Amino acid sequence: MEIQEILYKFAKENNIDDIGISKAENFEHMRDIYSKSMGKLKGFIKDDIEKRIYPSYTVENAKSIIAIAKSYNKRFDFSPKSEMPCFISAGAVGEDYHKEMTYILEKLAIELKKEFDFQYGVFSDTGPLSDRDVAKMCGIGGYGQNGSIVTKTGGSAVFIGYMITTIDFDKKAEKINPCTSCGKCITVCPTGALSENGFNMEKCISYLTQLKRPLTKEEMLSLNKSIYGCDRCQMVCPLNKESIIFKGETKEYMPEIEFILSLSKSEFKKIYGHTALFWRGSSVIKRNAIAAAASYDSEKAKELITPFLKSESPLLKDAAEKAIDIIDENKR
Repeated sequence: MEIQEILYKFAKENNIDDIGISKAENFEHMRDIYSKSMGKLKGFIKDDIEKRIYPSYTVENAKSIIAIAKSYNKRFDFSPKSEMPCFISAGAVGEDYHKEMTYILEKLAIELKKEFDFQYGVFSDTGPLSDRDVAKMCGIGGYGQNGSIVTKTGGSAVFIGYMITTIDFDKKAEKINPCTSCGKCITVCPTGALSENGFNMEKCISYLTQLKRPLTKEEMLSLNKSIYGCDRCQMVCPLNKESIIFKGETKEYMPEIEFILSLSKSEFKKIYGHTALFWRGSSVIKRNAIAAAASYDSEKAKELITPFLKSESPLLKDAAEKAIDIIDENKR
């Protein structure tokens, strides 16, 4: 059986929206771009730039790469259920996509092993290569105006995973870019991270909520009520696969700020340990919740923030000091 036939059959049977394969070429043409972004992406990507460029540095004698995409487009009931809610990205709601996507890829490897003898490595936002650039190389999507990959079937709100293999596939995938440049993502972006000139990562709410360093007051204000991710540009993309109604608990996508700030590390792990939210740790999420509290600009918000002025965590103490300043400055 031809490898592409195996891939398409597997995708259909496992609810994968997009799948593609291409010769494992290097990303030498991206060296300058990768080099310039290394500092900004510290903690998000591997420090070894050669591994980011050469697939064979991760899987010896790499010959092909397989990319998959799976939609996470969900609809939530955002009617207020509490006095001070905050928001979590749809991509972090439910089972951790890192685990879900690598599980699917391992399952795919088992199918491929029935026909091929090969070595491989599977990754989803955890490997040395850029998931987005791999997806583009494998022909399942192209960069949209929102700075993310827009895939042919899944659209923009998709998880991406890839498998580096020694299967001898010597063809380049045909490049596609479904983005129609409709501009909806630019219009809805609350911080100006998106514009006709491109994507400014340092203004992106999703990027800011994942940083482990202290945020400036301006950055805290830009988060508004988001404590992990943003989704605005993803959810307005007209190419997204039809959304699925989420029937889980409110705390998974719109928890109360007071609830988040009250969690011990063990409680945070128990509740969010199975999700992608846990990846950044409770201190980062609590810092974001403190910033979200400041956006409510109320005495109740100040009461929730004040105890963190004595926090043993420098990150939380710093956030609390700035959040109190924000609330006091708004009263002048």
